[in-house]
Amino acid sequence: MMVRKQFGNIPEEVLSAERKRLYLSDQELRSLSTATVGTHGIEHIRWTTLDANTLDETLRRSLRWLEEIGGLPIAAYPDGACSTDVAARVAAMGFQAAFTLNSTPSSVPSAYAVRRIVMPDNPEYIAKVIKPTKENAA
Repeated sequence: MMVRKQFGNIPEEVLSAERKRLYLSDQELRSLSTATVGTHGIEHIRWTTLDANTLDETLRRSLRWLEEIGGLPIAAYPDGACSTDVAARVAAMGFQAAFTLNSTPSSVPSAYAVRRIVMPDNPEYIAKVIKPTKENAA
């Protein structure tokens, strides 16, 4: 896992507890009837750093997981890292769209270079960014 690569050998029970605290379970994700659930990768490793076989396996595992929880074949590139080759693999594997934080080469089809922003988990920041409209302020 990415955490182990960054911080060393962390006991599985510690990682498991953190995952339960920070992330929704598969069952909780299935219950989100009004939300679209896509993938950010199984291990959150930049797809641009993977060889072709590892990338394909990562994308296959992501698609299987999405099918299991009722998600859509939509991806967000880990850390926003995208390349022409990665976007082509994402498309070839059957994803309908992919989101990035970064600018992408013009050769990447627009469905695989959808811009996204990071929304910090900070209520004050969100209040500044999201300005109420007349319709939803009432």
